[in-house]
Amino acid sequence: MLPSHVRIGYETYKVSPMPKAERDIEGDFTSSSQLIRVRIGGRSPRFIANTLLHEILHGVFYQAGLRDSLSLNHAKEEAIVNCLANGLSQVFRDNPDLAKLFSK
Repeated sequence: MLPSHVRIGYETYKVSPMPKAERDIEGDFTSSSQLIRVRIGGRSPRFIANTLLHEILHGVFYQAGLRDSLSLNHAKEEAIVNCLANGLSQVFRDNPDLAKLFSK
């Protein structure tokens, strides 16, 4: 279900499942190792997709330098990314033909 890689800005990030016992989080984005990990065990496809989008948005923030330029601490970035991921997940779910516009 997960793509093997995601391109964000000028970088390509490997996407992999997060081991179950590793940490008590749903996913993480690590710029230094160019890695996005998402917990998949026992999660619905929609939850997994939302988590992946959430981590991709962290990547967008990193690539665009938004944390520094907006003086965001981790909690503020997390709140913004969470809001955007949840909102965009609903838009994509409610408008399935929307993604087709980006593949042309």
